[in-house]
Amino acid sequence: MPVQREIDLRHVLETVLAQWRLVAAATLLAMLAAGIVAWGLLKSQYTSEMLLQFSKSRMGTRTTQEDLTGLAPDTFIYYILNNTSLQRAFDELGLGAAPHNLTFERFRSCLSASHIRNTNLIRLSVTLPDPELAQRVAGFLGREGVERNQRMMEEEIERSQAYLKNSVADASDQFLRAYHAHLNQKLANELERRENEVRQNSEVIKQIQLDYTEAFHSYQENLARKHALESYMTGEGALEKIDTVTQTIAQSSVLKDIVKERTGARESQVLPISMQSELINYVYNDTLTKLIQADSDLAGMKAKMEAKREELARMEEAQRVAMEKLARARADEERFYGEFTIARDTLGSLQPRLLEAAARVIEERQDLGPVDSPRLPERPSGPPRLLYVLVAGVLGFGVSCTLLVLRQIYLSA
Repeated sequence: MPVQREIDLRHVLETVLAQWRLVAAATLLAMLAAGIVAWGLLKSQYTSEMLLQFSKSRMGTRTTQEDLTGLAPDTFIYYILNNTSLQRAFDELGLGAAPHNLTFERFRSCLSASHIRNTNLIRLSVTLPDPELAQRVAGFLGREGVERNQRMMEEEIERSQAYLKNSVADASDQFLRAYHAHLNQKLANELERRENEVRQNSEVIKQIQLDYTEAFHSYQENLARKHALESYMTGEGALEKIDTVTQTIAQSSVLKDIVKERTGARESQVLPISMQSELINYVYNDTLTKLIQADSDLAGMKAKMEAKREELARMEEAQRVAMEKLARARADEERFYGEFTIARDTLGSLQPRLLEAAARVIEERQDLGPVDSPRLPERPSGPPRLLYVLVAGVLGFGVSCTLLVLRQIYLSA
């Protein structure tokens, strides 16, 4: 089994104190070496800072399909420290050539940008050995960020212009199509209604003409019967004519029942003269009554005919008015199309001003600008040489003490 040895802390302290000169020499030597390295080899670093202010959602108006009213601070930081801007700064300022001789990765590690909490400020920091170069780099990157943001705004303005233009054009076309469809439907309905009215009027006129013809024929028939009976009753050879009429009437199947009821005679019997005269008077009076009724019906038909003619005149007047309205509606369509064309041209002339206003809204939404110029650093920001020396002294002291303890353990073994 290996031999286990206990280390006494007091014995360790006694060993270190006995060799304090050696420990002090090692500590001073480490600090001296660190100081030589820190002050002789490490270059002083100077940090130039620049503040930039951004604004977002100032007006909060959406004019494009993309909502850019709430850009995050990281977006503006990207505008400042993107690879394209860094490469331009690296090339134009000659950081890769003498006397700087920086690599792109080393240059990138010297840059930082951060959002100041609870503010709308971004702090850009550039740390380089040359204070003037750090100031120039900070100013260059600040301008690049502002210009990049401006280019983004211009691109957004162009997209907004195209979007608004297409939106206005689409809305105008949709409105025009909807208007024409509505107007055409309205004109078609109006024309159909007027055609139906004309068709109904034609049917009414035709029916009125038929009624008038029928009434006129009835009137002529009744008038002829009246004239015939009057000539039988009052004209020359009336008795012979009455005989003939009586025989004709007696042979009529219509009056057989009347003769039977009045005389009780059979059909083959010859009527007496008094009965024949009475029958003639009956037929005459009945015919006269029918004639008077026919005259009354004809007068009523004439009145109805006049009413129908007046109604027809009104319908023809209504039809004429309807055709005039139809013509005016068609004229209104052409007038409206002309007015709509003028309005659309006027809207086209107003579009540049509308787009300019929209561009101002976009600028106010995502504006980025410098608060002040980058400061020229007067004092170096690093490296922390004194800290390096103190750390080296602590390490020298610790290492020397450790070596002394290990030596004492080895000797005691």
